[in-house]
Amino acid sequence: MLSPSKILLTVVVIAVVVFATRFLRTRAVAKGAGGKAKADPPAADEPVDLRPCAVCGDYVDGAAPGCGREDCPRPPT
Repeated sequence: MLSPSKILLTVVVIAVVVFATRFLRTRAVAKGAGGKAKADPPAADEPVDLRPCAVCGDYVDGAAPGCGREDCPRPPT
C-alpha cells in the first residue's frame, strides 16, 4: 500500500531528477555559447568534368597536374 512517506519520497526523487536535468542542460547551453559556434556542415563537392587523357586513356580532371610521363600533355606537378 502507498503510504504518505512513499508518495513524498517519489515526489522528491522526481523533483531532483527534473531540476538536475534542467541545471545540466542550461550549463551545457551556457558552455556551448561561450564563443564556440556550431560548425556548419561541409559544403557539397562540385562535380568534376573528367576527360580521357590523349596519351594513357585515364579519365582525369582538366586542372589536374601531369602524371610525370614524358609524353603527358598536362604540365608537370
